[in-house]
Amino acid sequence: MIGGALAFVLSVQVAVAISVLLAVVALSYRQLCRAFPNGGGAYAVARAELTPFLGLVAAAALLIDYVMTVAVSTSSAVDQLISIESGLNGFRIELALVSITLITIANLRGLRESGNIFAVPTYAFLFMA
Repeated sequence: MIGGALAFVLSVQVAVAISVLLAVVALSYRQLCRAFPNGGGAYAVARAELTPFLGLVAAAALLIDYVMTVAVSTSSAVDQLISIESGLNGFRIELALVSITLITIANLRGLRESGNIFAVPTYAFLFMA
């Protein structure tokens, strides 16, 4: 078998593995919702059910996740803009900083407002695809 044909051999196993993982995550969330009906994130659950130290580990992991998500999203967005207009290549860092500033301002507006703000580019992307 060559190239892409070999990938089809594993596609059923990969689909089953993804389905099992999705089921485990859904069941875990179901248990968490029953145990914490008023809500609570990874920090609150780990602190209450395990130890305060593991709660801090969960909080640190979330903080790293949030920072990395913004970093990867921003670098990807800037690369996409530069691929459209190559003249912007000299302004790579400035574009990234403006992008991060706009994301920060949108998030500081609050949950409902930021959801409305981020819905616009999401729907625009879906309609363009």
